[in-house]
Amino acid sequence: QTIRSWALSQSNQPVVIVPPHSEFIGNLVVTPDGSQVVRGLKSQQIGFFQIESGELARVSEPLSTPIVPIALDESGQTLACLRGSGILDVLNVVDFSVLGTKTGLSETSCVAFFPGRPWLAIGSGNDIIVWDYESEEEVTKWEAHEFAVGNLRFSGDGERLYSSSISGAYGVQI
Repeated sequence: QTIRSWALSQSNQPVVIVPPHSEFIGNLVVTPDGSQVVRGLKSQQIGFFQIESGELARVSEPLSTPIVPIALDESGQTLACLRGSGILDVLNVVDFSVLGTKTGLSETSCVAFFPGRPWLAIGSGNDIIVWDYESEEEVTKWEAHEFAVGNLRFSGDGERLYSSSISGAYGVQI
């Protein structure tokens, strides 16, 4: 599996090609400074790889189950990961401690960190759940789409959440 970096202001050639990995790369999570890629490993660890060299910069201790990183917050210090069926963990990336766990999710493929709050928007099947990972309480839940939610993004000011699915786009006022 290969990861490529593209400079939007340059030609159509990649600027950096991270050396191939032996494992499938599903979701691509990049640190806010653009220096590292975060991946779940077959060894049930989370690895941070340097983009320029492909070298493993640091790795977590083995976790209890395979884990798929899916999003970092804007500071790069908090990581949302899927673990097992219907389980989402929020981890502190400094020591990989669990900050919160949400269970009972269906078909979760996307999350978005709320700017400036300990909240995640979670696409769970056709629904969107806004969840406070510190208190582990649901803030709100919307029946958002006819089909599974595929993407979630907050506006820069945090006032609007955008979601999409194959059924069409949907904007939600927060």
